[in-house]
Amino acid sequence: MERKIYRRMRIYLNESDMLGEKALYLILLEQLRRNEIRGATVIRALTGYGQHGKVRPIGSLKENHMPLIIEAVDEPEKIHHILPIIEHLAQDANCGVLITTETVEAVRIQSY
Repeated sequence: MERKIYRRMRIYLNESDMLGEKALYLILLEQLRRNEIRGATVIRALTGYGQHGKVRPIGSLKENHMPLIIEAVDEPEKIHHILPIIEHLAQDANCGVLITTETVEAVRIQSY
């Protein structure tokens, strides 16, 4: 079993956020890969609320307007390096994106 301290980044956005003709979440995921972030996952939420506090019941949102979270974990330096790139892309897309980061302990269990 291997334990290591990493930084986890979560990017909160909407599935309908676009940059040009392409979905912003796909562009961000590609940037994470290009910058050799160890791994990232896009999570599609059932429902939620943002800064306006309005909760929308499940099923009330159009199929392609769901909230998304992109979660990535890597060395703290690599996460801090990618933050300005994500900020620039979100500004270019004119989208409201929230990014959180936190220190996490990762435990890798190898199968034999």
